[in-house]
Amino acid sequence: LLKLPKEAHAQLHANSMNGDFYSELPVAAKSGGRTFSGELGVGGADINMRTINGAIRLAMGRPDTWKEPIP
Repeated sequence: LLKLPKEAHAQLHANSMNGDFYSELPVAAKSGGRTFSGELGVGGADINMRTINGAIRLAMGRPDTWKEPIP
């Protein structure tokens, strides 16, 4: 699970051997299947996501609701 603000801009690259890619944000797909590439917003920095067994989910989040990581 990766949470991004709805105004985010990025080049997305997701690879899942045994899972799917889901997005709550509008993504312009360039390729699909087990290796997904697409553009979020107007594009920008690369975001690379990989998993062997599991889905990759891109969710919309508000920064004011994000928690600090537990040390």
